[in-house]
Amino acid sequence: MKSNSIIASSARVFIVVLLALITSVFLLHRVYYNYYFKTIYHVETVELNIMSHSFPTKISYALNSKNYLELQKTIESNYGLFDVAVTDCTSDDKACVGQKILFFSSRRTNQRGEKVAIKAEALADGQYDLLKFPPPLNTAYAYKHAYAEGGRKYTGLDNNGKTIGRVYYLRTVPPGFLADMKTWLGNLNRMSGRYASYNSVVISALFLGTLIGLLFELYRKRKQGILQQLEDQNDQVLIKLAKAESDAKTLEKRDKALSAQIDAYKSNLAKMNHSSVTDENQESVSRHIRELTLDLEQTRNQLSIARGGRSQLRHEADQISGELHKKAHLSGSATLVASYHELTPCMGEMTFDQLRHLIGLDRILVDCKIQNINYEDRYLNKRGAKFFSGFMCGDWVDSASNVNFKIWESGSAQPIHKRELAIKKNLAPLYARTHKINLDVVPSHRLPLHARRLDIQRADGQEFRILFDKGMDFSELTGEQGFIVREDTYIVVKSAATPA
Repeated sequence: MKSNSIIASSARVFIVVLLALITSVFLLHRVYYNYYFKTIYHVETVELNIMSHSFPTKISYALNSKNYLELQKTIESNYGLFDVAVTDCTSDDKACVGQKILFFSSRRTNQRGEKVAIKAEALADGQYDLLKFPPPLNTAYAYKHAYAEGGRKYTGLDNNGKTIGRVYYLRTVPPGFLADMKTWLGNLNRMSGRYASYNSVVISALFLGTLIGLLFELYRKRKQGILQQLEDQNDQVLIKLAKAESDAKTLEKRDKALSAQIDAYKSNLAKMNHSSVTDENQESVSRHIRELTLDLEQTRNQLSIARGGRSQLRHEADQISGELHKKAHLSGSATLVASYHELTPCMGEMTFDQLRHLIGLDRILVDCKIQNINYEDRYLNKRGAKFFSGFMCGDWVDSASNVNFKIWESGSAQPIHKRELAIKKNLAPLYARTHKINLDVVPSHRLPLHARRLDIQRADGQEFRILFDKGMDFSELTGEQGFIVREDTYIVVKSAATPA
């Protein structure tokens, strides 16, 4: 079964590649624009300037001498870079309505390969030079430089003679961006001109997008690994801290009990001094007082050591928690509160309600629906799944609740898919309440330090974590709602509480 993490990683890489493609469209448009409206335009400017200096003279001479073959060769000498037309207009009117096209050179051809004629209406947007007899020597219109924008400028030089026609120059009309992209996609094997630039842009964008996506995934996985390690360390410290808290409370109770016993013996001894009690009895009471006092001193020494260890663990937990918040970029600070609960076989048969009450889970689940339940257990099997169902099933789980399991591959003879089926079969009580149950299998080489933990997120946003010493394997079911503890174990419940 492909894990959700792989699907999520693939989705993130796909999004990055998609963004790269969108970026490549923008870059393709820039290449398109620079090619047609910068490079081609400037090349046409240079060509048009050369033609302005040569065509009027030669075409005038060829037209006047009726050397039409040379005239046609001349206007076709730009190899279709421009549309060139020679007309019969002798008027000084710029529009020259009614003029006829005598010769033309067109870059467009029909299906038979014949040149497509230039329409007279197209000449209205073209630039032209006058043809004269005798042929003109001076250039009347020209560009100042290759990067000049707009039309040619008047040079201030005129030519004498009779006007016998006009020569028109029509610049290339670039294809639309989408039309040019369609042409390019139909010629992907061409590696010249703008096509080479288009290919380079897309290949570079896809390569960089994929590279960035993979680097981001590597960074994210490395960061997740650091966070996971900090969480594992935090869990381990909290377990020790919760145990230290429990031990300290036990020693404090013992301190109070011993102090009370000593006070009671001292009170009895004082009464004996004023009565006829034998010296032997008084000595016995005094001996008990000395023994209890010695026991009290030992208890207080142990309590002092326990409190010192507890303080150190609290400091260590605060440091790890602060580092965890910093690495995860969480706002604010949270004080982690943990409670430690020991379970022993001598507790006898218990119900799930009793267990939830013992560890305080009933107070977490009361009056609020559960939004997310995440359980990690490297050894989870069908028996543990059945115990988990009884432990977590209740009115707090409904169709909107998400239940996620993370298990690890094991070296057992049972194939992982059979283990999955057995687990799902024993989660039937949970499936009856919600179908949003996911089972994720993680490779065995990615085992965390403490892989038996339950995270609960309530609908109001409060989060809790329960750490199991031995997962669900500490118990043996005795019925639908009952079980016994098979071996000594502990459960730690921790929550994040904002300090007042």
